[in-house]
Amino acid sequence: MSGSSAVANTPDGAEYYTTQPVRQQLFGLSSAGELIAQGATAAEAVSEIGMVVEGLTTAPVLRDLSHRLGIELPISEGVCAVLEGVSISDLVVQLMSRAPTTE
Repeated sequence: MSGSSAVANTPDGAEYYTTQPVRQQLFGLSSAGELIAQGATAAEAVSEIGMVVEGLTTAPVLRDLSHRLGIELPISEGVCAVLEGVSISDLVVQLMSRAPTTE
């Protein structure tokens, strides 16, 4: 196979091969995450992908709901922080320096 290919499994365990462009067409979100991880803003990622990336709008909604319910969701908070411009390396430091809890 040419390009970046990967072996994946269906829910029933059958293997299939896919290439990066096919994964992007089918799942879109991973390519937005890759772009953001490489330093693109959320707006730049959406512009590059050219389609809706649901996680960009649902992550802040989930964060706000968790605040209203008094539930700590550090990963969701982190996703929102990165979408708001915090670097991933800074986020990792913040997450790793949290006091341990019974999560």
